[in-house]
Amino acid sequence: MHIPSLMVSEMRSRIAFGPDRPRDRRRVGFRFHHAHAEYFSVQTILFLQLVRLLPSVTSAMFRLVLIMYLGFGNAAVLANTGRLPPSISHQATLSLFESGRYAQAFAAALHRYEWGDEDLHYELAVMYHGGLGTAVNLRLAREHFQLSAQQGRIEGMYRLARMQHLGEAGPMDRITACQWYLRAADAGHLDAIYQYGRCAFDGPEAGSDPQQGAAWLHRAALRQHTGALKLLLFHYQRRPPGSSRPKANDERPDALLQQEQAAAAAERATQAILKGDYRAYGSLAEALRRLGSAPDDVIDTMYQIGALFGSPMPIFGRAMIHQSRGEKHRACQGFLRAHEQGLAAAGYELGRCYQQGTLAHPEAQARACDIFQQVATQGHGRAALAYAHCLAEAPGADIAHFAQAIEQYVAAVAALATLQDRAFANHLANQFPQGQLAASSTLSADGVALPAGTPVHMLTRNADRMRVFAPDFAQIGDLRPAQLRLHLDIHGLILPGLNRTEARALLNEDAGLEALKLSALEDRLRVADDPRIELRIRYDSAGQAIQLTRITENGTEPGLYLERLEALGLLIGRSQDEREQALYRAAHWKIQGWSILLMQNLVQGGLQERYSLIEAEPAD
Repeated sequence: MHIPSLMVSEMRSRIAFGPDRPRDRRRVGFRFHHAHAEYFSVQTILFLQLVRLLPSVTSAMFRLVLIMYLGFGNAAVLANTGRLPPSISHQATLSLFESGRYAQAFAAALHRYEWGDEDLHYELAVMYHGGLGTAVNLRLAREHFQLSAQQGRIEGMYRLARMQHLGEAGPMDRITACQWYLRAADAGHLDAIYQYGRCAFDGPEAGSDPQQGAAWLHRAALRQHTGALKLLLFHYQRRPPGSSRPKANDERPDALLQQEQAAAAAERATQAILKGDYRAYGSLAEALRRLGSAPDDVIDTMYQIGALFGSPMPIFGRAMIHQSRGEKHRACQGFLRAHEQGLAAAGYELGRCYQQGTLAHPEAQARACDIFQQVATQGHGRAALAYAHCLAEAPGADIAHFAQAIEQYVAAVAALATLQDRAFANHLANQFPQGQLAASSTLSADGVALPAGTPVHMLTRNADRMRVFAPDFAQIGDLRPAQLRLHLDIHGLILPGLNRTEARALLNEDAGLEALKLSALEDRLRVADDPRIELRIRYDSAGQAIQLTRITENGTEPGLYLERLEALGLLIGRSQDEREQALYRAAHWKIQGWSILLMQNLVQGGLQERYSLIEAEPAD
């Protein structure tokens, strides 16, 4: 039976293209699969079609037809297409496309597509749409984008939606376009998130749900989509938030910014915005500005949205920008406005404006210190440190000022660890008696255990507790007296543990001491700054100090005795034995194996402090 050749050609065409393939064959001729497996699959399908059409033909005729078709089919197909199998691989084709060599990429992609490569629809669509390596053909671009979208190519979904939305190479179909936008948006495509947000926000295509649309637009805005940010800003400017606006339910982004943790603040602000706290846009913008991870227009738009919801951070952020440009007075005016809205960071910068003289004030330094004190109570570390300097550097600063400065310094370091300043801490600590921890101790509930031997300074003391400061660790807390080994500092001579070698070293270092007489068992020294004061050190045979006497000549003034009594009382506590008679008055302490005697001769004059080892205390 004769089989019409047109029937065979049509069957081959349908097998090769399928009913939904783009009709590129007008340009390249019929498209056939000539990979060996696919080719023999085609022959098998055709053979089965012949069986269906010719059920009455004998088996001999079937064999004859099959032999003729298999023998001459391959040559006939090659004659129809004139194309050999592609020599460029799929990956090489993609490399040509990605490197911008579009003429070669288009030829290779089209050749592979003719031979059955179904994974190049997106690349062909892009080249057809943009006229890259070929003439513009929007119809074929739309058909290939359709196939790539059906294959799950996310960018293909978005590009198809854009063509449908704009009516390119076909009717405008915004409903279908919004459906494709949604599929791409669900896969995380940024522009699709924005476009679907617009669909839902102000169009009937997605049901016109402004709340849902705004949620999608916020998702795009948080990924710094300029269009989404501007649309949200326009919406909120047109409908200013009133009493129903979301209240700030998470102040922690600002707290993290205050701790100079910009990355964590950005993450926390993002979470707050997703919960509906749009005030946090101000915090997010400031975090991105500090990180340098967003364009200026994105940051500025976020600032504006945050300001609409009551955030003072935009005022502060713009003031910081003015400051970076050298516009100091304009910056300070911004800091003043943000400070008036309660922003701690702005208060700190405002204090610096007064301190540096940018803003005029009759008592600029005092005004700056007042602001630092106020802002320090809000937990701002840099303000607390600045206030500590105010206290320590105040004219006539006394022990109480230094004790308060230490408290502020510890608070500053607790808020921001990078503020630790060992030199300043030691300057504050040296105003107070020094000792060492007798054993490992924790000074505060949230502090770390400090090892035995850690230097500490005693700020205050009562009968059973003493408040101490560890400058090396910026910690402050309370100890029992037994937990502290006091250092008795007498003009640089430290008890206990003083020996002849250390005393002679102080002389050589020009530490303010002058030698009057030196011997193996006793040294007599004079204090250079106050020649009335003589120090006498007695040593045992091993060179260890067993007694140190501080003698003040002509020390008959009552105030001199009381001053030393107060100093030793602060260090050691209340005197265990105080006496006052007509000829002398004295106070006596025993502590850590040492006997301390303070005595003033009221007749002959002279004030003595005698520090003696109890085991070796000499007779009077």
